[in-house]
Amino acid sequence: MPPEPSVALFPVSSRLASCAAKLLIVAPFRLDVSPTEQALELYNKSLEMARNLGYQYYVAKRLHEIGLLHYGRHRIDQASKHFYESNELSRRADYYDNIFLNCFYLWKIAQERGDRSGAALNEKSLRFYAYKIEASFQELEEFKGFLEKGKGKP
Repeated sequence: MPPEPSVALFPVSSRLASCAAKLLIVAPFRLDVSPTEQALELYNKSLEMARNLGYQYYVAKRLHEIGLLHYGRHRIDQASKHFYESNELSRRADYYDNIFLNCFYLWKIAQERGDRSGAALNEKSLRFYAYKIEASFQELEEFKGFLEKGKGKP
C-alpha cells in the first residue's frame, strides 16, 4: 500500500473526501468498460482530486493510466507526455511498479518509432526495476519473457 497523507490533514469536508476516495478507487475499474472519452474524463477528475488532496501515488498512477488511454488510441505524443510526467513523480517516491510501467510503454514507443537510443535507455531502466517489483502483471511478464528469450540477456 502506498504511503498517503491522512485526509484529516487537509481542510476538506468529509463529503468531498468521500467523493474523492470513490473516484480514486472506482476510476481504475472503468478503464476497460468505458468508451475512451468517458474514461478520460473520469481519470482527469480523479487526477485533479488526487492533486488537490496531495495523494502523489494516485497522481502518478492516474497520469500513467491517462497515458495508456492515449496509447491505446495511438495518440503517441500525448501518451508519452503523460508517461514522462508520471515517471517524474514516481521516481521521487520510488513507486517501482509505476516506474516500470511507464518505462515499459516508453520503451515500446521508442521501438515503434525506431528510436534506438530511447529504447536502450528505457530497457536499462526496465532491467533495473524488473527485479525490484514484488507484484506480477502482464507488462512485467512480457519483459521477463523478452529477457529469457535471449534478446535482452544481461
